[in-house]
Amino acid sequence: MVEKAKERAARLELQLSFAVRSAEDLSQFADASFDVVTANFVIMFAPNKQQVLDEAMRVLKPSGCFVATVWKAFYLKELVEDALHAALGEAHPAPTSTHALTFKAPGSLEGIIEKAGFHLASAEHCTLKMQWDNDEETARENFCFIGRSDLQDIPEVDRSECEARFLRCVADEVVKRRLTKANGTYEFTGRYQIVVITRSPVVPLKRCRFGSASMVGHEQ
Repeated sequence: MVEKAKERAARLELQLSFAVRSAEDLSQFADASFDVVTANFVIMFAPNKQQVLDEAMRVLKPSGCFVATVWKAFYLKELVEDALHAALGEAHPAPTSTHALTFKAPGSLEGIIEKAGFHLASAEHCTLKMQWDNDEETARENFCFIGRSDLQDIPEVDRSECEARFLRCVADEVVKRRLTKANGTYEFTGRYQIVVITRSPVVPLKRCRFGSASMVGHEQ
């Protein structure tokens, strides 16, 4: 992802700096050094979500804002988990605190923001559609990538057989859920929440549009 970002920056002739860091540890950056911090589908995977919030707010200037997105429904992930259950014959373990749908429940993200003592300046729910070409090799790689955490736990001697069984179950689920379109592509939908967090409610914000989602930004 970082390499793709670098390629895009070069293509757009942007002078940007890149660093790979944990969201829970931004210690290489000074206090109050950024106007905006973003976390695009990040917080739900962090073991210490409180630390992510604390670090983001620490490096923000007093008038800065933290923009984050989290999944509220990810039907592709749910399809893969159902296929894994059918293929492996084992019940799913209960979702962990680092599951993609950690913040599925209404108000769950708002709760940790309030607990952390920060202000929720804006919160909106959006819908996302994803399409894949109906290419067998690409689809296999994509589905296996999403189910990789479970497939990697299978002993190597059995993994190929289990992977093949998993892919057959995926195909059954795709048909059952009618996820293929007339043009032969796969289509998956998801819902996500986008929030803007500030230190206090006194920071002035203005609304703008970004793609299909409403966003807010600071007044200049």
